[in-house]
Amino acid sequence: MSTAAIIVLKDTIYIRDKVTTLVAIVGASGSGKSTIANLLKPSLIEDGFSVSLFSQDAFYKPIGHPLTNYDEPSALELDQLASMLRLLKSGNTANIPTYDFVTHRRQQQTETVEANEFVIVEGLFLISDEALRSVFDKNCIFRCISNRMF
Repeated sequence: MSTAAIIVLKDTIYIRDKVTTLVAIVGASGSGKSTIANLLKPSLIEDGFSVSLFSQDAFYKPIGHPLTNYDEPSALELDQLASMLRLLKSGNTANIPTYDFVTHRRQQQTETVEANEFVIVEGLFLISDEALRSVFDKNCIFRCISNRMF
């Protein structure tokens, strides 16, 4: 992704005088959500903003199975994700779960996420549910031609 595209994206998500801006980066599996999020974070930090970043993937149900279809909302605990987002939006720290795709299990340890000026979350189903969609301040949706993904 070009530097110009990151600048446009930053301009799109900036909300003046907002303490914590929650940004959803949404797209199909393999569309580049993680890549975009990981490019956006250091660019915002370079501009002097504090930034937190995590993935919706942390909220897969605690015990999965190698044959689990991870590309459907029922594989996730979206209510827990919405609850964590509300904590962050109100200025509190959130303990985000960690998920291990090798063992298909949620791990004991959590990741502490601060309610920074920007909290970026990337995932497939972030705006599929009204409880989630309503918490985000900005949504960035990436649509890709299927033969261009991965």
